[in-house]
Amino acid sequence: MKQAVSLSDEQKARHNELYAHANELLNGLLILDDKPQKNPGFFGKRKLRKAIEIFQQVLELNPASWQSMFFVAKAFQSLGEFEQSLVWFLRAYDYAPENPSVAKEAGYAASRLGKHDIALRVMESVAKQNPDDAALHCNLGLSCLLAGNAPHACKAFERTVELEPQSDVNKKLLAFAREVESGKRPCPKTEEEISRAI
Repeated sequence: MKQAVSLSDEQKARHNELYAHANELLNGLLILDDKPQKNPGFFGKRKLRKAIEIFQQVLELNPASWQSMFFVAKAFQSLGEFEQSLVWFLRAYDYAPENPSVAKEAGYAASRLGKHDIALRVMESVAKQNPDDAALHCNLGLSCLLAGNAPHACKAFERTVELEPQSDVNKKLLAFAREVESGKRPCPKTEEEISRAI
């Protein structure tokens, strides 16, 4: 994990002012809790780009502000610029490798781009440290499945079923992973294939 920098009182005040302003601009424009993306429209896109610009000013003051990197990544995600989004999630991960939210988002972004090796790298150790985070284990299971590792996917989905036994989706994912592991079904290549199958 990279170290934070120390700021003067004046720099801290400026940092906090910029950070708050950038967050205000993002209000209502970010994809949260995997809700389907809506087009932010012309003015929404302008706000997202302005927020990115301001967060970069925050990073000039404090290059270790992983929270700013995270929100830059979320802004790019809302703009549909997924490669850029992944770059920024991974930067945030370098500074906060134990944060489950950063790992989930970085893993999801990597998986969406078909970079399952990266998704697994960022999520595996964090999942071990956060055994009760159902969403993290579910995302890990999906990435394992898409990477062709059905046995590990089954373990991850078993954990999500333990944590959220009321969720039919988790049970269906586990059943599907077990069918892939046994050879009854081919290994999926995309999340769409998994969605159709369950």
